[in-house]
Amino acid sequence: MDRRKKVWMNREALAMHTKKHKAWIQHKSTKSDADHLRVSQVKNQLFKLTRQLCKEFEKLMAQNVKSNPKYLLPRYCNSKLKNKHRIDDIKASDSRKTQCDLVKADILDTYISSVFTHKNMEDMPYGSICNQQPGLDTSFPD
Repeated sequence: MDRRKKVWMNREALAMHTKKHKAWIQHKSTKSDADHLRVSQVKNQLFKLTRQLCKEFEKLMAQNVKSNPKYLLPRYCNSKLKNKHRIDDIKASDSRKTQCDLVKADILDTYISSVFTHKNMEDMPYGSICNQQPGLDTSFPD
């Protein structure tokens, strides 16, 4: 999970997030209904505020994208992706895990080249299978 703050979060939202966390800690220690109600209220306020901030940020970004193309922040765009293009660590032949992408590519290349081999094309039959089966019309209309 990415622990960095969202691009559109401001001080007010961060302060409310801290307030919600403190209210939750208080509720866990006392387990009172009043504290539970306070947690729910702060949570709902934070939810409403973050939705509003996100909407405003996206609107501002859409307005400025023509005049300032770099305003469309890569961090924001990448956070919206469903999948992350990342290769997990691979065990090398010496049983060590590799973290370097170039080493991972070399290991995968070696593995794939050992699995796939070149076929001898001299053993391939002449003609297609369709021409050898009776009753199939393989001619093309002019």
